Amino acid sequence: MSKAPKTLSFQLKRRQQTFIVTVNTLTPRYSDVKKELFAIIQEVGGINDPNHVPEHDEDGDIPIPTPTYGLDSDESDDDDKIQKTDEPVKGKIIPKIGEIVLGVPKDMSDIYGVGFKDVSVEQDKVTDTKSFAIIAFRLEDEKFDVVEPTTIDDE
Repeated sequence: MSKAPKTLSFQLKRRQQTFIVTVNTLTPRYSDVKKELFAIIQEVGGINDPNHVPEHDEDGDIPIPTPTYGLDSDESDDDDKIQKTDEPVKGKIIPKIGEIVLGVPKDMSDIYGVGFKDVSVEQDKVTDTKSFAIIAFRLEDEKFDVVEPTTIDDE
């Protein structure tokens, strides 16, 4: 007899960004999903800022990142830990956790076509417990804007 998985993963989508969030399956709650999403946003340096206009290099060169190497791995045990930051990466923003609003599909048979509705504060228990179910997220001052991924057949 196979054991049920102890975690449940969700796809959290905003515009063209997708984050995979994993929570406990015994008590999946939207508040837990939101906390995990917020932690991931901090770790990656933010979410795309819709008002940011990317700078274009005039000669078309792609900047090559300079590798950074640690001095000595024996110096600190914290070298392997991911450092959370309050400073966003250029072109990204780090919202406050209270500014993040989760949304569920209005129609499960047409997830991208009909749109998403806010998850109410009272409705904390996750209703769609399929693995990798889609949950949209937005900031308080935005509307839900989720781009349906394209496939090779769509091109």
